[in-house]
Amino acid sequence: LWLGQGLWRGRIWLRGSPLLLPLVACTVWALVALAYGHNRYEGVWYLLRWLPVLPVLVVGAALLRDAAWRRWLLLAVGLTGVFTALLGVVQALTGWSPVEQAQPPAASFANRNMAVDYLVLALPVLVAWALDSPSRRQRLAAAASVGLMLFFIAATACRAGWLAATVQGCCWLALILWRWRRGGDREMLLRARVVAVAVAL
Repeated sequence: LWLGQGLWRGRIWLRGSPLLLPLVACTVWALVALAYGHNRYEGVWYLLRWLPVLPVLVVGAALLRDAAWRRWLLLAVGLTGVFTALLGVVQALTGWSPVEQAQPPAASFANRNMAVDYLVLALPVLVAWALDSPSRRQRLAAAASVGLMLFFIAATACRAGWLAATVQGCCWLALILWRWRRGGDREMLLRARVVAVAVAL
């Protein structure tokens, strides 16, 4: 009801949203895959599992229009990523786990691949904090968190996570060099050194 009311009154908009094109592309691709699939029953079953995610994405896109909501969302992603990495590092070093797992170390997840998937999504948030936060304490804490998350990703021996972290590092390096060449942002380079030290550790 809340979603329908927001769409009717124009508080939640889809046209012009950055999520619209990816959602349409994913939906079309799912329908194409379902059309040529040999076993359409399983395809329909998985499709029905993913359809409830669409309203969540629409609501998320609407909330992200507000800067305050964006800060809260990024804070939640960053803190949960740090907690996941910390728990995973403890599991990797001691073997102790409060959660039953199929493939440890997986932090609060059942499988280490799932934990790495989430950390890969949370990692750019911490890197951005380490580079752009106005507070020096927050930058140092974010840089230490980046090192912690990368340590856990390495400890999982998940090659997909290693590849994703490497690609992210290349993208961040290209962005920092681009900003420096464009505006001579020397302070950005100094902050990037802190992140580099955390990555090296």
